Amino acid sequence: MKLVHVCFKSHDDRDLLDWILPISGYMEIFKKTSLSIWKSIAKLVKNSIIFIDNYSAECLHWCGGVDLLFENGAVCVKEFSSFESGNPNQNNAVFIISSPIAGETESILQDIIKSSSFSKCLLVCGLDSQVQSYASGDESFNEMYFEELCAKVSNWNKRKRCSVEAIHFPIFMAPIADNAFVTPAFDMIFPVQKHDLDKLEIPGGGSNAVSLQDLHFYMFPREYRTLLRMTAGSFRSFFHNLQCKEEIFAVGPTSKVLSTQLSNLSNQNKSSYPNKIGILFVDRTLDLMSAVTHSEKSLVDQLLGILPGFPCHYNNVAIDMSLLCTTQTSRIDDDLIYSGCLVPDSKALSLLSYGINNKSTDSVDMVKGKLITAVEEEGLEDDLDKYDSLQTIKGLVKAFQGNPGGILYNSALLQFALAVVQLLEDPVLDVWKTLSTKEKLILQQLGDEPDGIVKSLSRIAEEETMCFQDICSLLIYASCALSACGDSQNTLSSMIYKVLSKTEFSALSESFITRYHLDEKSWEDPSKLSSVSDDITDTITNLRSNYLQQMNTLKLSEIEPPLHQPLLPQVMERIFNQNKPELQPDIEHVTTGRSDLLKLGMSMFRKVVPPRPCDYPVLVIYVVGGITTSEVAQINKALEKYSSGSDCQVVIGSNRLVSPSDIVDSVLFDDNLHPDVRC
Repeated sequence: MKLVHVCFKSHDDRDLLDWILPISGYMEIFKKTSLSIWKSIAKLVKNSIIFIDNYSAECLHWCGGVDLLFENGAVCVKEFSSFESGNPNQNNAVFIISSPIAGETESILQDIIKSSSFSKCLLVCGLDSQVQSYASGDESFNEMYFEELCAKVSNWNKRKRCSVEAIHFPIFMAPIADNAFVTPAFDMIFPVQKHDLDKLEIPGGGSNAVSLQDLHFYMFPREYRTLLRMTAGSFRSFFHNLQCKEEIFAVGPTSKVLSTQLSNLSNQNKSSYPNKIGILFVDRTLDLMSAVTHSEKSLVDQLLGILPGFPCHYNNVAIDMSLLCTTQTSRIDDDLIYSGCLVPDSKALSLLSYGINNKSTDSVDMVKGKLITAVEEEGLEDDLDKYDSLQTIKGLVKAFQGNPGGILYNSALLQFALAVVQLLEDPVLDVWKTLSTKEKLILQQLGDEPDGIVKSLSRIAEEETMCFQDICSLLIYASCALSACGDSQNTLSSMIYKVLSKTEFSALSESFITRYHLDEKSWEDPSKLSSVSDDITDTITNLRSNYLQQMNTLKLSEIEPPLHQPLLPQVMERIFNQNKPELQPDIEHVTTGRSDLLKLGMSMFRKVVPPRPCDYPVLVIYVVGGITTSEVAQINKALEKYSSGSDCQVVIGSNRLVSPSDIVDSVLFDDNLHPDVRC
């Protein structure tokens, strides 16, 4: 048995240390560092079979793709699953695992090892030993965790002489745009809501004894604590490898708990670092209106909200590529795979970044222009309809039929173009636009007749095109917009009951069925429907509380119609405002170390100016609970307006990209306090 527990900079990637010196280029460093991690892993896969879990596979997709492994000598790449194993002639195995190696994950690893015959096993772990040991149930840090893990794997192996290594790499970040990333391994994290307080472990009292502001780490169930610790530990590991000390800020109660965890882990590390980096955590639940808005401006938001998801990925879509095939069928068999997906931008082609930061119509025109150029460069013939963007794009794509070289060279462009075609042909796009109009009407009616909003929603619910998820998204939007609608609670419950009663069981989301323990028989029970309606009503009416004092997502005026003000641009404005307005209490600087406490004590005798998030060369904005690409664009526009006099660069992150339907599930139906962390 052989144990190796190192971080990626130990693997001859010394150029990473050179990147740290020109700290002004950190936005590019985030992307390069993620790619460097995978390049380091790829150096270890020669002549090996690879078993990789879904989270790691999604990160790899945005950081070089599976070709990176094959180019470095990987023999085969398989899913990390109990149904997979190595062939008798495959001696070397590499396991790339983002989840804690405990519980179900450990069982899968054991199944693969026992059904194979490897002489050498390499475990690439996305979590460090401290987080791994906590996920395994050990409250204290088990310094021997990786050594004990290697001993287990060695005992499972059929061969008596087997070399086992365990290496930690922070493989949790997937860069999706120029200055934006997601962390797929933490896609299930969502801020604690008011209706979750009943489920917390509160000593000496029930949920009425505490508010969301009173939350602390050990109130949460074990699964939720593990997910918070995984998130904090991964960021700490990433910043450690960048040789940066983080200054931590939080907006929202759950973000504060997460920030405290990161601060505690940071203070346990006694290393001194040459640079500092700011990180600001923001609760998604502080601005649900932005998350459930059906934006007509963002093409990428529409793609993510309408097209089917890519299998086993959380931030991608499945794209029908059959238009490139010379043999066309009237019906695509479900057993046949024609699936493409969104791919990372390159220096030569920034499709996603353009689609995120520009209007939807401009993005479609950009795709059309890029296709025309590609067709001309390939010397292909096309049949253009200059007056119809959809038909023009389809005609340009068809021009590549029978030209495999051209398809391969322009694969990123063709996949994005076919995503646009699929979107424009999808009838759900019309429903999306209708919902966008309804949201504008809700704001308009808020200024004219607030009490009539629920009644208007009741009429909307009668429309044939509206499904239950659509109605729920409008209810969340309206509830966040209303200052008070307690008197309308009975009307709201009655409306939800009517919508549920006309909804087919097959049309319900899986999370909804799981939440209320439904089956086809119980779905026909009026008393069950009534109980579900009341529960949804209680949850929705509790969404309206605004916990911020300096910022408000709704602007009300006696002379102007109500205006929705997205939260994240407001946060940017307060941070980068040259007048330096007070950030507390909404934007809180989280301090837990001795030096921080000393500064706090000194503030009793003399004025101590608290740090601001923009005081550092780089600021990471991380939204806990998901972000829309419209919000990424809004942040970028706010930075153009307010950060002109600052040297701070902003990197935007979240655990996932979300659609209105995702938010409906997370807010109303998902059991967020008990996420499946496979341990």
